[in-house]
Amino acid sequence: MNTLSRTAVGATAFGLAVAVSACSTQEGEAAAPVTSNSPSPTAEATVLELTMDPARSEQEMVDVGKKGDSTGDRNLAATTLLADGEVAGRLQGDCVTLDNEYEGHLCSMVVVVEGGTITLVGGGTHKPVGPVAPTGDVLAVTGGTGEHAGASGEVTVGDDGQTLTITLLP
Repeated sequence: MNTLSRTAVGATAFGLAVAVSACSTQEGEAAAPVTSNSPSPTAEATVLELTMDPARSEQEMVDVGKKGDSTGDRNLAATTLLADGEVAGRLQGDCVTLDNEYEGHLCSMVVVVEGGTITLVGGGTHKPVGPVAPTGDVLAVTGGTGEHAGASGEVTVGDDGQTLTITLLP
């Protein structure tokens, strides 16, 4: 199972591969830094395609209560982020399992990059809850520091569990 809270906070499953292999706008142009004062009516979203470096990752699972993956367990992880094979930053995260029945989780993460940080929060389920479809591995961009102060947007995790796409809204 590919969940951020369960096996995902590690080298292969943290799902947040962060090797800034492409940093571009939706039209493929070079992306400008995102600042809290830079939105304009014609601005487009900035998209960062990222891949993590499993060789430079750390993970620790804190198993509480029932042995094995269960409610209350935490996954703590950090991984080096690469851009075109070069170090570009670090991803650090904490995910907690909230719900065994629907594979629910809540994750808080930060991407440390040149110019500041980008903060991420996400949660959801990996099994349907009645008519509600699973939410999968999607996180909200909730802000940042420095050049990323006031950032907003969304982060999705690739099917390979190693890549992620950060979409920063103008």
